[in-house]
Amino acid sequence: MSNDIRSLITSGSRTKVSPRDATLNNNIETQNKQPLSSQTKKPVEESIKIDQEEASSSRQIEKLETELSQLPENGKRLAVHLEKELRNELVSYCNQEEITPETFVEASLVILKQHPELRLEIANEARSRLLLRKRAGFIRRTISMLKGI
Repeated sequence: MSNDIRSLITSGSRTKVSPRDATLNNNIETQNKQPLSSQTKKPVEESIKIDQEEASSSRQIEKLETELSQLPENGKRLAVHLEKELRNELVSYCNQEEITPETFVEASLVILKQHPELRLEIANEARSRLLLRKRAGFIRRTISMLKGI
């Protein structure tokens, strides 16, 4: 018999494992020292109390959902590649201030909206960085092609 994985799986030679018990608590009756059937019979007072708790919890849920709807909604994840040194500085600063890089970028964009005079300066810097990245990509691609010859 071959020892490849498929033959091991399909052959009956593997040891059988007993089925797993999926219940959360195997001995619920012995812990409470009451049969399960007597636990399901609740006094009327308890059921009223539970109904009141459920009503108050449903009011809490409505209140929380209302509050949540008023908060900003997060968008999809955005992978961003940064220069090594700038990334290290950003992470270090965010750790020092106990904020996340994502919230730092969000706050930066909010401040940028409040100061439109900075937009042109930032856009110019972004264009120059884009040209540098394109040049670096072109050089890396050229090196790879020359090594492959």
